Amino acid sequence: DKVPVMIATGIRRTVEGSGMLEALFPTALAVQAGVRNHIFLDTAISLQSEWKAGQWGMLSDFINGYAVSPLEGLQGMLEHPFPNLSEAFSQVQNSEIINALAVVGDAPKLCTYYGVPGFHLPSMAEARMIREQGADFLGHDLVLHVILSYAMGCRVSALALAGGQILPGMSPHFTRQELTETEHFCSRQLCQGLRTAIRSLHDSAEGYVENVLPDELIRASIQRSATRSSPLKAFLRK
Repeated sequence: DKVPVMIATGIRRTVEGSGMLEALFPTALAVQAGVRNHIFLDTAISLQSEWKAGQWGMLSDFINGYAVSPLEGLQGMLEHPFPNLSEAFSQVQNSEIINALAVVGDAPKLCTYYGVPGFHLPSMAEARMIREQGADFLGHDLVLHVILSYAMGCRVSALALAGGQILPGMSPHFTRQELTETEHFCSRQLCQGLRTAIRSLHDSAEGYVENVLPDELIRASIQRSATRSSPLKAFLRK
């Protein structure tokens, strides 16, 4: 659709022997290449009974379970050295994706993601603790990329696919093959929805830029009154 898109398949994970900077390098490189709208996809483990395997969740919040920050040593690349992570996810971009996916199938529900190091399943006590902290999904390196992308000034969205469940009294046994089959099963609907969402985001961004008025026209169209009845009087005095 004549919309430039960069797609990265696979991911470097810290657990596979990559250092954190090496794992985050593709995301930092994409930003430097001019990619400012980021959509991350990953498989995660559901901690709640209502999140069945094969369901997509749209991250609205996250908990970083890593002992270190992915921003350590990168302050020179950041516009603001202490980014406000409470605003990490773009509401505009999330809305476009949810609306587009609703057209082709079930829209993803909002969820909270808990990121921890390592490829292992938590003990039942750990799963209970994470669940009590309000998390719906348990995953790994996704949270690191979200933090870095937002800190570098990008619009960020992230979707997590429930590849399996860990519930009280349930002994989890799933293989990498089972997770991969779940991903393939859900891929067609996701691709259709993302194509529509990306097109809408591109069009809205172009429309916004085209409709911005030059500064001189804005100044000429504003009449400032300093009469006694004007609410601007106190402001103008300052």
